[in-house]
Amino acid sequence: MDDKARFSLYEKFYFHEIDRKEKLLARLSMPLAMIAGLLSFFGYLLSKAPAPDTGWPYVIFWVLYDCAFISFVLALWHFRKAWIRGNFDYVLPVLSLLEEHRERELKPYFQSDAEGLDAYFQTVILDYYVKGATINATNNDERTNSIDQLSKFVALCAVLAMLSLIPFFIASR
Repeated sequence: MDDKARFSLYEKFYFHEIDRKEKLLARLSMPLAMIAGLLSFFGYLLSKAPAPDTGWPYVIFWVLYDCAFISFVLALWHFRKAWIRGNFDYVLPVLSLLEEHRERELKPYFQSDAEGLDAYFQTVILDYYVKGATINATNNDERTNSIDQLSKFVALCAVLAMLSLIPFFIASR
């Protein structure tokens, strides 16, 4: 593989990981909406909690409610992990900084060798692509795992919260 093909491949990998990050972050909108809905549902459930004198419906309600709430907290934890991971992504410097680096720091060393300057500058960009694609791929893999866990805990929380309504209906008879 020649240098141009390798540069093109690494550039493609870098931008693929940037695109992957955007798609993963877009996947957080549905769990966020479900988390907001579940939070209000928890308030509703709390107002409908069976009285302590109802016996086993009271105990079952609180066991299911507490399990649902623990699942809710775990879902929030995984949401945070997926969201905050973006602070550790690696992006290329802005174009003005790259050009400033080229003009101020590299040009004096390559005064008579314009081809050498271009080749070295391309190596600098290539290093950014390699480092960025590597760090972003690792972050995206961790983000994917967190989103998977988030989805599982949100679903579990919804099921447990719905099941906690059963003791309420039994106790209200």
